[in-house]
Amino acid sequence: MNIDQTTDTYRIELVRNHLQAKLCNFPTSMVREIFKVVETICFGSYRDEIALLPFHVFTALGQINDAASVEIGTAQCLGWSAYYFLDQVADGQRDNLAIGIALHRLTVLSYEEIFKDLGKSMVEKMLTRMDTANYFEEINAAPFSSLVFADKSIGHALGVISPIMIAGHDMQSTAVRQALYMMRHLIAARQLADDLHDWADDYAAGHETSVTACLFEKNYEADKQATLLLQSMCRTCKKLLYHAEIAAKSARENAIFLDPSFFIKRLEKLSQPAREFIRAYDK
Repeated sequence: MNIDQTTDTYRIELVRNHLQAKLCNFPTSMVREIFKVVETICFGSYRDEIALLPFHVFTALGQINDAASVEIGTAQCLGWSAYYFLDQVADGQRDNLAIGIALHRLTVLSYEEIFKDLGKSMVEKMLTRMDTANYFEEINAAPFSSLVFADKSIGHALGVISPIMIAGHDMQSTAVRQALYMMRHLIAARQLADDLHDWADDYAAGHETSVTACLFEKNYEADKQATLLLQSMCRTCKKLLYHAEIAAKSARENAIFLDPSFFIKRLEKLSQPAREFIRAYDK
């Protein structure tokens, strides 16, 4: 049976095969646990933002580069999976530590290979920024801005930066700098959307986020909790829209993107629930 090589199904299969090859030396039981996460998240609900991201970026650039897209898509899957397992460790599930460390190591090695002829310092720069943001969160050096908080996940931007650099733009170019600016705001909007969606679980777990921080204050009356939460959610929605609007504007203005619609659609999907919430509750 012939398979259309432009379909998402075919491209996911390419990334899946490459990822399996990367993990071939690990125990079968370990690989099985990794693929439970990969299939659900990286190849499932967030596949456009993870496994298929480089394919979409090359399309936005007016190019097709399946070989590079598979390498980058695989690195993205490794990075997101590492983040997932290490986040589980932070929540007390120590059994995931070995998997998280192994996936983080493979992520770094994969991106260093991708950037070997492009400038490895970009990888170091992104990962150092990510590690620094995680450190400040760990020691509770808050408050800090949504953009600094977004740096916890700035490694995701490598999935956008690497196709642009492979297309011929160096790390100091306007195209790369604008793309990184866009991605910081896009990631900030994504994280604020997660805060809104997960606020109940975060509060129950004792996690302070942009939404729940007000609920951990000592100086409010119990009957004011619902009002404080509503006000906090409205503020978070407005922050989300602020970052989403900047990211969308940056995507439209970056001349390297012949078709920025992929980014615009993702940002609109994030923004719509926030607009509706403000319309309903911000009186």
